[in-house]
Amino acid sequence: MDFSYKRKDHRIHRISPIAKLVWVLGVALMALFVSNPLYLGVLLFCSFFIAVMSKVTKSWAAYMRFALFLSAILIILNIVLSPHGETVLLDSGIELPLFGPLRMTAEALIFGAVMSLRIMLLLSVFSLLNFTTHPDDLLASLVKLKLPYKSVFLTSLASRFSQLLHSDAKAIKEAQMSRGLELEKGSRLKRLRAHIPVFIPLLSNSLERSLTVAEAMEARAFGRKGRTFFKDCPTTLPQVVLSFVPLLMFIFIALSGLGVLQFYPQVGHISLDSAEALTLSLIAGGTLALFLKPDGKDDRC
Repeated sequence: MDFSYKRKDHRIHRISPIAKLVWVLGVALMALFVSNPLYLGVLLFCSFFIAVMSKVTKSWAAYMRFALFLSAILIILNIVLSPHGETVLLDSGIELPLFGPLRMTAEALIFGAVMSLRIMLLLSVFSLLNFTTHPDDLLASLVKLKLPYKSVFLTSLASRFSQLLHSDAKAIKEAQMSRGLELEKGSRLKRLRAHIPVFIPLLSNSLERSLTVAEAMEARAFGRKGRTFFKDCPTTLPQVVLSFVPLLMFIFIALSGLGVLQFYPQVGHISLDSAEALTLSLIAGGTLALFLKPDGKDDRC
């Protein structure tokens, strides 16, 4: 699976990177501080809907499979290492040093599931930013926000290189296997040794690419003041307003005390009354508003 950016002729890909960054910030804050699974589930569904609209579903799903793997580990660790809670589902009678009795409680299980939803939502929104925003456009937008150019550039370069490294490793591995190299047979040590013909060309390619980048940076007078931009990504007023909606919703939820679920010593009651339903509807509409807005004549990046 290729995780690098692919330009698509779609309005979501043309939204200003600054607007997307503000939107991601608002959703990420809700993911970190909201504990009600209903809210997290609605936000996760909205991110899935955006992935479908922006035509990056396959790449997004690959991130979600990784998130599910992390979630399973998190839930298991939380059940094993957190015996707190009054609703005991399984008691082994074993005492673990430093952690106490080994038992599974409903509270620990639900807490682990909610933390997993948070991880999935965070990975989801940041992957959407990655798949719908060109790295160069994101770099230019961050520089226009007066962030340190060298720091922004190094971050962008590291992100770009990680994707290229993954693509190079896949291509070299396929080339070596076509020459008869066995990579999936034998013990773990044998398979690790078999990957040496993959690691050496990969290292050589990485060093060569770093020299090429250094020469290109020198040829373009990297570090000189008064830099210009080859392409401009305008941020319109409607985009700015709509991008702040998730952040405003987070502030409203935090001040009103909504979206909070108690886990210990007993899990609190999750209700869906008219007020909660209205709030969830507003969150869904506010989260999707930026991406449902049709293109304007000045909205093209």
